[in-house]
Amino acid sequence: MDQNTATAEVQETTAKSIRDNDVIVVKSLVPNVYYTCSKTLDTFSWADVGDTEEMTFAQLKVMKNKHGGYFTKKWLYPENDMARKKLGIDSIFAVTFEKKDMKLLYGNDVAAVKEKLHYIPAGERASYAERVQKDVRQGKIANVKIIRLLEKELGISLMDLV
Repeated sequence: MDQNTATAEVQETTAKSIRDNDVIVVKSLVPNVYYTCSKTLDTFSWADVGDTEEMTFAQLKVMKNKHGGYFTKKWLYPENDMARKKLGIDSIFAVTFEKKDMKLLYGNDVAAVKEKLHYIPAGERASYAERVQKDVRQGKIANVKIIRLLEKELGISLMDLV
């Protein structure tokens, strides 16, 4: 499957109805997660936090029915609102990252920042990265552990701005 086809299929899944063959991007919230679909025998692996894999909605349904712990333990996060709703797991992921949560980055609670950062929507990561770079440059974000965490999660270099 080429990149354009995959992107088109992922965008299709944002429509109101979702079908079994729709492709859903699934992000890891913890490192070292592996899954083999018992129906298709496809194997998926997420080595690091934030890694993504593309699964069909049918594969997600099998995963949820046979191994619901992937979601209830917050190991994996389907990045599609409709898919989460149809799977009945949207309440598990009610925690989100909003603009008001930026104030966490200015403090010292690394654990709270780490938990919240996983929920930045993929489409908004670039804008948050720009804001974080500006805030580090201005000295608003000064905790080195938080800066290192932001570098890892957002995939940007920040320590040279301190």
